[in-house]
Amino acid sequence: MTQKAWQLGLLGVTFITAQYMLYITHCANVTLEKCKTINDTFCVLDHNRTLRNGYEILSPPPNCTKRVCNVSLQAFAVTGCPPDPNDRLLKLPFRRVDNFWPICCNISNLTLVD
Repeated sequence: MTQKAWQLGLLGVTFITAQYMLYITHCANVTLEKCKTINDTFCVLDHNRTLRNGYEILSPPPNCTKRVCNVSLQAFAVTGCPPDPNDRLLKLPFRRVDNFWPICCNISNLTLVD
């Protein structure tokens, strides 16, 4: 009985996560990019790089994107330009020499430090 309860709980969490990701995709400049996964823990990027579930990778131009691994959807949530104004990364200070997402989007409300 406890295994069934655990499976139902996992199914519920997966459903909620999928709905959340679909909501994000609907509201922001986000697309889903299918990917292979390893052991329901990692997403595979470019055939040789792995990214843990929930982690993100910021890309420089010409791509200028943020990819977030979501193993339950077997996809990356890819955010391009312009970034969502509520994205937590926009609140962080960046060095002037950095040139990756969201800096490469050329938005004016970033905090740049030397």
